[in-house]
Amino acid sequence: MKSLALIFGLLLAGALASAQQFVTSTIAGTPGAAAYAGDAGPAINAQLNHPLCLTIDAQGNIYFVDSGNNLIRKITAATGVINTVAGTGTQGFAGDGGPALQAQFGSIDGLAADAQGNLYISDTTNSRVRMVNTSGIVSTVAGTGIQGGTGNFGPAVQAELVYPAGLAVDAKGDLYIADFGNATVRMVNPAGTMIPIAGVDVPGYGVFPGDGGVSYGATLGAPYALAVDSSGNLYIDDLGSSSIRKVDTSGIISTVIAQISTAAIAIDSGGNIYFADYRNEVIDKLTPGGVPVAFAGNQVQGYAGNGGPASYAEFNLPFGIALDSSGNVYISDYDNDVIRALTPLPASTVIVANGASNVGFGPGGGVLPLDRTVIRRRPSAQPFVPVGANSSPLPISPGEIVTIFGADGLGFSANAQAQPDSSGLIETQFANTLVTFNGIPGPILVSAPNQVTAIVPYELAGATQANVAVINNGQTTGSATVPVAASAPGIFTLNSSAYTTSTFLGSPVLNADGTVNTIYNPAAESSNITLYETGEGLTSPASVDGLIATGPTFAAPQLPVTVMINGIAATVVSAAAVQGLVAGVMKIVVTLPSSVTTSKAVPVTVQVGTVVSPTVTIAVK
Repeated sequence: MKSLALIFGLLLAGALASAQQFVTSTIAGTPGAAAYAGDAGPAINAQLNHPLCLTIDAQGNIYFVDSGNNLIRKITAATGVINTVAGTGTQGFAGDGGPALQAQFGSIDGLAADAQGNLYISDTTNSRVRMVNTSGIVSTVAGTGIQGGTGNFGPAVQAELVYPAGLAVDAKGDLYIADFGNATVRMVNPAGTMIPIAGVDVPGYGVFPGDGGVSYGATLGAPYALAVDSSGNLYIDDLGSSSIRKVDTSGIISTVIAQISTAAIAIDSGGNIYFADYRNEVIDKLTPGGVPVAFAGNQVQGYAGNGGPASYAEFNLPFGIALDSSGNVYISDYDNDVIRALTPLPASTVIVANGASNVGFGPGGGVLPLDRTVIRRRPSAQPFVPVGANSSPLPISPGEIVTIFGADGLGFSANAQAQPDSSGLIETQFANTLVTFNGIPGPILVSAPNQVTAIVPYELAGATQANVAVINNGQTTGSATVPVAASAPGIFTLNSSAYTTSTFLGSPVLNADGTVNTIYNPAAESSNITLYETGEGLTSPASVDGLIATGPTFAAPQLPVTVMINGIAATVVSAAAVQGLVAGVMKIVVTLPSSVTTSKAVPVTVQVGTVVSPTVTIAVK
């Protein structure tokens, strides 16, 4: 029964705590197709080659370094069209005084835009900072091309720099430069004078002194990225000390967070600091009160989660980060060769997802210490009903467990998990929450501030679409119209893979002895394994909405069930409801094909009728 308790725990776990849900999408690039293509067309159809840092101008246009192509490209906010705005694709130094499209740059590690629309570029290996003005003409604004640290209080174009990296521009037009190789931060004022801001030109790694004192007397290790908030405070991403440090408007330096891995920071109008943790494949947020929040990403390296909550997205070396005035967050997903957007979910909009791929996830988007031992689960592929004008919603099916994500206030004010009543039924009204499907109430398993998990009524069979509405305290707090299909299978997972460093993570696929399948506990060749699934549709005998299965007869799906393991059809021993679990959960026992190759990540799918589930993986020895 331990395994059943695990599955039931997955069924009821994972309510999100973040007050604002964000939806993940890709706005530029073709994942995994590093190339240079697509200019003058939609950015979503373009090809990029390892996008690095990015910035956004006052009109919301996005500029980013296409590092593998050695170019700077622009996504126009009004049209979504991509174009190259600087560089020839050949590294070098040339072009000052002429069109930016004919200029040559070295490696580029920083971008910033001012209020007038000028674009500043850290031409890092040329030890210069250059500017592309609104007419498209490039010029040098700081640095001589000779590495050194001289020139403070004189003309910036006569000052020396060493590998300038991050840039930031404040409301007064001051340009801040992370002088990486000199372990300092310097500023070019509107008059063109170079001013020292922070650091004493002693680079290194470790914890450096200076907090509580003036910033120009503090030691920085390797300042890389910069950001300025609306009050004029300067934030420094110091790679050398693995920290973010703050220089306030009085010039006093302090550390705001330490022991992080980030190469980009951005600050919203509320003073929240966002940073891309490239080692852990996540985006984190630090509140003005100093509380770290897990904001986006599930710690799994990959490319998945578009159309779903940001907490469940997969990234592959997230690097650059920028915010626009509407609160959208943009990420350069470096090794996926794309630009991703995290967009606030409107209060009236919800995302409907297969519960097997979502209810099994751990807490995402909640307030957490930056402790990466916290269990983060992932979707098995793309289980979300996407939102947006060009999206194609995924269907739901009768009896399917679905998770509905929305803005704060969607469900109950705290995380509430339902229990069956004395007759073994999960009720349709729970914690002041009601979920209806074409007006038919569905049993509710979880109600939380921005997430509700419910079961699609079997009465929906035969419908082609359903209006899904969440009602909290008598008020509709979110709704969506989605297709209805005869089946919509999804396999319950912890992280969609047995490939993990923890004995307690991995897919809740059970080996023949009833233990959980992991890379440390793989299934034997030709043995039986057990999968748990939802979305199988109608059953025989007919299942009852919200009823806990007790036997002696267990409902089986009316549609045929096929299980593919590493592309080979497995023998399905049984497929039926589960003792002690709610109707809508199916247990499938299959025999591993003898020809399956031993691996830590053997792909598995379940097909019910004509619909195939997202892929999960198991370990086989």
